[in-house]
Amino acid sequence: MNDSNSADLAQSISTALQAMRDSRPKDAEAICRDWLSANPGCAHHLRLLGHALMKQKRLDEAEEKIRFAMDLEPDFPQLYEDLGSILALRGDYEGAIPCFEIAIQREPSLPGPYRKMADAPTDLSAVPEAIRKAGL
Repeated sequence: MNDSNSADLAQSISTALQAMRDSRPKDAEAICRDWLSANPGCAHHLRLLGHALMKQKRLDEAEEKIRFAMDLEPDFPQLYEDLGSILALRGDYEGAIPCFEIAIQREPSLPGPYRKMADAPTDLSAVPEAIRKAGL
């Protein structure tokens, strides 16, 4: 990717993030879809699109985008956290917890998966095990 494309990528992500911070998920969705129409393999835009769709309660679409991004970037820990979040929003905590564990295994310094596992109304015995596996 040349410097111009890198700058365009950074600007697009920044604009989409600002739309999300401003509670404008439809605008963030449009920004991401516009970028992805020319760059369909951008895991960062797919992730942001997934977040925009989650905010709009379009969980099936969000899951589809996150899983596609995971296929492209299987070592991207935040994608596992995102998938876990989608599953938790559906009430599937048994499916969500392993996603959070994978995120922690791949990046132990991420605070989100620990917090989300602790918030899950299920058997929390997995939390100490995940912390042990992460070496914390």
